[in-house]
Amino acid sequence: MKTGFTIVIAIAGIYFIQSNVVIGIILLVWAFLRFSGYSIGQVERGFSSVLKGTGRTEKTNILLVVNLNIAGILNNQKVRDVFNNLRDKKVVDFKDTDLFIKNLLEIYKDKFKNKHEYTEEKTKKIYIWEKFEFNIKNNVLWKNKDVDFSDVVYHEISIPYKKEDDDVTLFSGIDGSIKIRFLIVNGFLKVQIGRFNKETSPKILADRGLAVYLDWLTISTFPLMYLTQIFPDSYLNFSLQATESYNHLGLEKNTDWMKDWKELSKERDAYNHLYNLNDDDEVSSKHIETIRLFSKKAEDLIISEGFTNNNKQDESGWYTPPWMEDNSIHYSNDCVVIKILDLNEEKKKFEEHYSSDYYHEQP
Repeated sequence: MKTGFTIVIAIAGIYFIQSNVVIGIILLVWAFLRFSGYSIGQVERGFSSVLKGTGRTEKTNILLVVNLNIAGILNNQKVRDVFNNLRDKKVVDFKDTDLFIKNLLEIYKDKFKNKHEYTEEKTKKIYIWEKFEFNIKNNVLWKNKDVDFSDVVYHEISIPYKKEDDDVTLFSGIDGSIKIRFLIVNGFLKVQIGRFNKETSPKILADRGLAVYLDWLTISTFPLMYLTQIFPDSYLNFSLQATESYNHLGLEKNTDWMKDWKELSKERDAYNHLYNLNDDDEVSSKHIETIRLFSKKAEDLIISEGFTNNNKQDESGWYTPPWMEDNSIHYSNDCVVIKILDLNEEKKKFEEHYSSDYYHEQP
């Protein structure tokens, strides 16, 4: 019924554009928004959020510090399965997976002159850190102290499969290397490997003239938008093309390829309602409901992805005084360490508790 009504609106728009351009354009835009999964209410709330949040983005000062554990990523079972699959397909030629990964790590360390390595005594796990940071400040994105004009939180490295004097490649037809990337997409932080062509892809959805296959394989996902609502909407990198249902477009009958995007649009709308809350605003029951829903989704994903909250009180029973508490985020798993600081909050805390020479006891 909704699709039929949208078609009627579009036809009316085409009809009116011949006699009344303004009405015709309004109807066509309305039809397009409905087709894209938006309602008039969502558009109105979106404009309201923009108007209410005017100036907030310009005052943002967020620091995102990331440590990728290259050894942990390459030793991840998903990645090992990819290597073994490529070996079975005879795309690569090696007998020992452990030795193959060890060689890749040596090539990485040599290429990037990386000396950030250590081995944990108890578990014997190897950690080789690729360190970088992003700072979103005054609506400008900085990466490793330099302005990043792409304005997208994205980091990618390429590890050659063989040394320069060897003509055997891992991904034939691409560039003979394995790529590891870190990015924000649709409100999540992701660690992925790729970039696959059709012959090397671990998952092919459609093998035809215009094939559909997995280009990047996700190794780790962090629920950024569910845990903190301090990132401006524009840096959460919402994309219809990055949803799972969109990539099944035309592959299955009677399926809604906009399904994921419609659900994500609702969450995006709820996120912006939280983002635009001011200190003097009243927290409604709807806000509380959203926070509870986001917290539950975050908890589920954190557990499934093996993340540890490094901000939690340790076993020694160390007590953190209220004036030292903050909203910083510090999580880690075998593949990545993520730390997020609201530097505006840090500045405020410094002014209140560290600048003064005298301490005022609270009642």
